[in-house]
Amino acid sequence: EGAGFRVNGALNLNQIRQRTGFQAVATEDYQTLAGLVMSLLDRLPVVGDSLVYEGWRLTVAAVEERRVTQVCMSRET
Repeated sequence: EGAGFRVNGALNLNQIRQRTGFQAVATEDYQTLAGLVMSLLDRLPVVGDSLVYEGWRLTVAAVEERRVTQVCMSRET
């Protein structure tokens, strides 16, 4: 399994897709990686929350107040 990426949660999903191949697309509900994670969890994330989306494991690595500031991303094998 290859190494993952530690990504700023505020990055736009289009930027992440160009750099990593992660295929999430911005919607009316969210445009950033943090927004996607919050939408999928349907609650305020905490450090350590983890989920799988489109073949990628997303793990919340840092939260400041109510914002996800860092997410670790790795491909699921």
